[in-house]
Amino acid sequence: MIEDLSDRYMALSRQESFYQINDYFTTSRQGVARKQSVDETCRYTMTNWCYQVLDYCNAGEETASVAISYVDRFLSTKQGSFVLNDKKWFQLTVMCSLQLAIKVQEPSRLESDTLSDLSRGMFSVEDITMMEKALLSALSWRLCPATPYVFLDLFLELLPTSISNSTKLSLLKLSKRQIYLASPNFSFSLQKASAVAFASFLNSMEEVNYSLEDEESLRYYEDLIGFKCTDTICLDLRRELNALINPRSNAIPKKSTACTQSSINSTQTQQPLSPVCVRQACQ
Repeated sequence: MIEDLSDRYMALSRQESFYQINDYFTTSRQGVARKQSVDETCRYTMTNWCYQVLDYCNAGEETASVAISYVDRFLSTKQGSFVLNDKKWFQLTVMCSLQLAIKVQEPSRLESDTLSDLSRGMFSVEDITMMEKALLSALSWRLCPATPYVFLDLFLELLPTSISNSTKLSLLKLSKRQIYLASPNFSFSLQKASAVAFASFLNSMEEVNYSLEDEESLRYYEDLIGFKCTDTICLDLRRELNALINPRSNAIPKKSTACTQSSINSTQTQQPLSPVCVRQACQ
């Protein structure tokens, strides 16, 4: 059982290396900034738009993580870098990425005419089809990223059998909440998905007062993942994830705080926020 899980982790780790992205926002700032240039706040807003649409469709939150992976990797390519210069193109990219992610992840589909309606006529079915083809070409049809959710499931399976199901369920819910909140923040996408999952996992264990320190499992986790719980990268990620759970922390960027409040207010409505409204929020 352990050997099988270890093999699965190594396979996911190798897959993970193919899905790493560039810090495309830093690269884009080296050029001439324009009013319509895309920034981290636009990405934050559109990620929350994805959550709202998926919630409306009763789809899984991991689908949003997959969609944003498509967006990040597309914008990291030469073919997709033009999107950074125009918020309208960015909106279309996110919409088509969500459509692709739903095709891959969900039993139902989000049709192009429905997307066009969501944009209130801003994008035609032809626009959506064109961008979908551009995404598939730039991504080389790599549509199955190893998200933090995938690694989290594996870490839970590696827990000692002595742990109760209720404790495992609590760990799952607390960890998924952190991953959910991390996805809109661009800084987390620059980290390995396995590292984000492990940091959220450790935070959750602390929250439920469970520790692996006296278990042989701790050393096994560390050997498997490739860094220790006390390493700087792990400690920093844990602190940043805790900051998302605790809004009073100074670690949350000021511009993200405003977006967080905006997304909280918008999720109180029954209908998903349309891209037209999102465009106004990005300006």
